[in-house]
Amino acid sequence: MADPRFYPDARPISAKAIAALVRGDLITGKGDVMATEVATPDAVKPGTISFVSKPKVIATMPACEGHIVLVLPDLASTIPEGATVITTPDPKSALGLVLREMYPAETSEGGIHPSAVVDPSARIGDGVSIGAAAVIEAGVEIGNNAVIASGALISRGCVLSDGVSIGANAVISYAVIGENTRIGPMAHIGNAGFGILRDGKNYVVNHIGRVLIGRNCYIAGLGSIDRGFLGDTVIGDAVMIDSMVHIAHNVHVGDGTIICGMVGIAGSTRIGRNNVFAATAGVADNITIGDGNMFAARSGVTNRIGDGQVMGGYPAVPINQHRRQVIALRRLAKSISKGDRNG
Repeated sequence: MADPRFYPDARPISAKAIAALVRGDLITGKGDVMATEVATPDAVKPGTISFVSKPKVIATMPACEGHIVLVLPDLASTIPEGATVITTPDPKSALGLVLREMYPAETSEGGIHPSAVVDPSARIGDGVSIGAAAVIEAGVEIGNNAVIASGALISRGCVLSDGVSIGANAVISYAVIGENTRIGPMAHIGNAGFGILRDGKNYVVNHIGRVLIGRNCYIAGLGSIDRGFLGDTVIGDAVMIDSMVHIAHNVHVGDGTIICGMVGIAGSTRIGRNNVFAATAGVADNITIGDGNMFAARSGVTNRIGDGQVMGGYPAVPINQHRRQVIALRRLAKSISKGDRNG
């Protein structure tokens, strides 16, 4: 249940409206039952909505009247009596749609805090909110209804499109950011890449590229995306990047890709559309990855990958091959251990 200190009161929504929204089937209960808050299955009460996608969760759900449950069709008959039941193939995603309706994103009322520093040459759109101690440098363009949180730095020349949100203490430089993209606190976009030349003395090569980020992206706090060396680092539309991810110079990430926490992607790698990288995966430099792949946690991608693969291990191989390798290593270890005892 949402803490009222942090979240506004939910907008009530009826079971009939929910079923239409999620394209589900209302199979028990009345369509005029209202959801006024969200609850976990073990905390349902009249006026709540919850979701169930695993049988073991149902045992924790009390029986009561006047609450709504989103559930897989195969589990609908096991929901305790009194619930208004809506079936859907993906209850969690369905609840996500409901949350958008009940707790819509807060709109910016606009305004610049007195302690913010905004260069006179910056172009600020309508309804923009700029928080305390934020700095907007020369030549910056900020679109309508953007939000710049406290302490953020938007360096000279950057372009932030309509609806962009920048978290507290984030640093944005050498970047063009598409509509409705959200960047979390303390993220660093546009730093020079780790281009090191060694001729007896190490030094960082000047980087003269940019970071181009598409529309509707999410980049969580503490992430780092380096600008290109000569060309650009490019993040496509609807890319989701978790906390503490590092993307090096000149990497291209295709639309719809999901990158989980602590993934590292080395320079000049090309990644296609709709890939998923689980936590702590690593990708070598100058390789190409196709579309629709999945990489297990701690995968080490060192060679070209085609389309539609599920990969795991280091170096990353097809997941079934990786599992066989793990089994073989365990058997080998047991054999060696047994031999040591017998010897």
